[in-house]
Amino acid sequence: MQKKNELIDTVLDIGRQCILQRQGMSMKADISQVDFVVIDMLQIGKRISCKELAESINLSTSRCSRIVERLQCKEYVERKPNPSDRRAIEVSLTLKGVRLKKNIENLKSQCEKRILSNITPKDIEIVKQGIGILRKSL
Repeated sequence: MQKKNELIDTVLDIGRQCILQRQGMSMKADISQVDFVVIDMLQIGKRISCKELAESINLSTSRCSRIVERLQCKEYVERKPNPSDRRAIEVSLTLKGVRLKKNIENLKSQCEKRILSNITPKDIEIVKQGIGILRKSL
């Protein structure tokens, strides 16, 4: 007999495990978890508006702006007015931010290798399909 709420309990447990992994990676990168998420969302060589960035990480524009300001003070990002709309601000990684982004990518890669080392290629495909189904239903 299936335990009541087994699926949601499993999903929540996986979420907790992922948060712990991100927490460990952000500690290794010496930044907060929310800083980690922002740096991770930014693409090397690309600019994004503060509004788009806030929407992509599900934060208010004002909260995102404060995070970007903190990251700017640490010299990880730069903010510049959008040439076609002076009221809009665009965010991009600095050279220091690019190095941090690459470090984050390396940490994520190491984490993924650890996870995948315990799963067969066939099971990896099954997990991907299952996660895709869960993502659609959420």
